[in-house]
Amino acid sequence: MCWLALDLGASFLKAAIVDVNLRRLGTVVRRPFPAFMMAEVAGRREIDADIVYQAALEMLVGLAKQAPGCRGLVISGQMHGFVFCDRKSGSALGPYISWQDQRCLEMHPSHRGTYWELLKERLGTRLVEETGNEIRPGFSIANLFWYAEQGLIPAGSSAVSLMDYVATRLAEKTVGTHASNAAGHGLYDTRKGIWHSDAYARAGLGSLCRTEVHSSVCKVGQCLLAGQRLDIMAPVGDQQATLLGVGLRPGELSVNVATGSQVSMLRSSSEAGDYQLRPYFDGNFLHTITHIPAGRALNAWIQLLTELQRRAEQSVIDPWPLILSAVAAVPTSPITVDLALFDSAYGNMGEVRGVREDTLTVGHLFRAAFENMASNYEKSALRIAPRHDWECVVFSGGLAQKVAPLREAVLKRLGSMHRTAPQTEDALVGLLVLAVAAEHGLKVSEALRMVAEVNCETV
Repeated sequence: MCWLALDLGASFLKAAIVDVNLRRLGTVVRRPFPAFMMAEVAGRREIDADIVYQAALEMLVGLAKQAPGCRGLVISGQMHGFVFCDRKSGSALGPYISWQDQRCLEMHPSHRGTYWELLKERLGTRLVEETGNEIRPGFSIANLFWYAEQGLIPAGSSAVSLMDYVATRLAEKTVGTHASNAAGHGLYDTRKGIWHSDAYARAGLGSLCRTEVHSSVCKVGQCLLAGQRLDIMAPVGDQQATLLGVGLRPGELSVNVATGSQVSMLRSSSEAGDYQLRPYFDGNFLHTITHIPAGRALNAWIQLLTELQRRAEQSVIDPWPLILSAVAAVPTSPITVDLALFDSAYGNMGEVRGVREDTLTVGHLFRAAFENMASNYEKSALRIAPRHDWECVVFSGGLAQKVAPLREAVLKRLGSMHRTAPQTEDALVGLLVLAVAAEHGLKVSEALRMVAEVNCETV
């Protein structure tokens, strides 16, 4: 008995056949996330949403042909970005505006600051706290404010996440949004579980249509793939799917390190604090710090290291084995590094300090970078849990899994008890859990236990 799973990540689109009887992943296919459009203005990150939809559709159709009798589709993906859609038809009225888009940092015509600074002034501390305490550049509310101030919001439109748009196209009707995605817009009251009317008003978004919010991973439509009619479940945020796939338990501290990076703990409380509050499953919440510099920042360094080869049109080998070898030869580094090369939880201006001729090496630079990352994870952990009340550190994400010096630096600061997710398909495993829950009518926690019984090495 099979379902299909689709994850619309920032680096890759992934799809899989999931067997809800055997409770295992089957065939997995992946392709790079489509390239952004050429931007006329620096900092813009746009892509034709239909290109993403067509790529996802091709992957799903190919898998459906291999799995006759598929019953449903579960979806996760990158949060915070949006697509303007027609309220009635669900068709796109513009490109996908990525969470990496920085247009809200452009100067406002009033010359009183950037759009982002003016928005923060209008929102105030109380409202930011009520919407999850995580509104920052790149979040939907910030770039939607830019559109509102420009007078560019299409009439009769709603702003939906990328995975909600793909689900809408597949279902050929509007599907609403799961609470995890609603919270990602910065316009959702995380404790009351409704859209925050005051946030809409203060951001000048009163004309924007609001979609239905689903508190559970329920059926929102159907689609036809390779002659098979599948139930579509409400898409969820990729962070929630990933931590579900990791099998995060109460008392564990998650350190997820990939293109982006987060530190999180699972709580039953919606209590506000010096952290972000995100809806999870079964009425629980993630207390989390996100946008911690990680793979995206390290990739910028790698781009610099390989620039001359690329300019000379020479092939570039995978640099990571050489980087890790160089780091292993440098147990400590006198260099200090700040990886905040873009707006992040810990600044927006990176730097390298204390460099001398003999320390300007790949080993010293990356050793110092890993120490900076470990320091950020420690600060994040203590913001979430000031009493240091975690029992175990759980590493997940491609970088955490392959970079042992980074894990070692983190554990020196956070304690030695830890486990590492042994595979890189955490989000797809999380979607497997949701498919089992949907197929058998279970709570998500109950489905997780069933999957863990079979995949003990995974979750």
